[in-house]
Amino acid sequence: MSLASCYACNEPATSREHVPPRSFFPEGRRSNLITVPSCKTHNHGNATDVEYIRNSIAFLAGINDAGTAMMQAAMRSLNHSPALFNRTFRSMRPLLRNGEWVGAFKVDLTRLKAVMISTTQALHYRDHGQKWQWWRFFSPTLGLEKTVYQQQPDNWEPLRQLLSNDPCEPRETGEPKIFSYASHQFEAPSDWAWMYRLTFYEGFVAYTWMLAEEQALIERRWSRTRKPHPHGIRTSLARLVRRSQ
Repeated sequence: MSLASCYACNEPATSREHVPPRSFFPEGRRSNLITVPSCKTHNHGNATDVEYIRNSIAFLAGINDAGTAMMQAAMRSLNHSPALFNRTFRSMRPLLRNGEWVGAFKVDLTRLKAVMISTTQALHYRDHGQKWQWWRFFSPTLGLEKTVYQQQPDNWEPLRQLLSNDPCEPRETGEPKIFSYASHQFEAPSDWAWMYRLTFYEGFVAYTWMLAEEQALIERRWSRTRKPHPHGIRTSLARLVRRSQ
């Protein structure tokens, strides 16, 4: 019997990738997790990004007790690697909010986007059997530096408002207090094709989506080549986003 191919490419699968990665789940809460077939590259190739993003989310305000518990794992990771600690928190600055001092730090959006989009790819493959790579990303949980530190207007507020009324339908997961997601397929003539809402520890939210024109191009190329397609398309999103975050 031939092996199934990887969720993200046409290489033979050599293992099962957890979605999201297993390290997001505390010990004792790793049963009934979502998995997809994966090659070695797409299972382990982004391990450092996953560790960095897991650590970053675990230290955010507003997450639940499960997320707070993950701070212990994050602390072990950071204590083991001073370089990782420096990369994660070197931008930390004190901030007075509502009479309370808190800390604010920058998150590497390139790494965050990579982890959220790979999670979306895996979920979309698991639910619909399609290997689509051209996903856009935005997290309404995070704020712009000028807004957080200087209280300047948030240029992304129109998109935040648009996403706050998303039509996504919840999907079943094994540990919804740690990770849950919802998705929606739009009907023509909408500019949108697919949308996913990813929620970690009931407090960190990320959206990924694909535009209808991008889906049409993927389907045309897929029908000709039957191969996954490289990243590269960038188009407008209802005049709100000139390019993905």
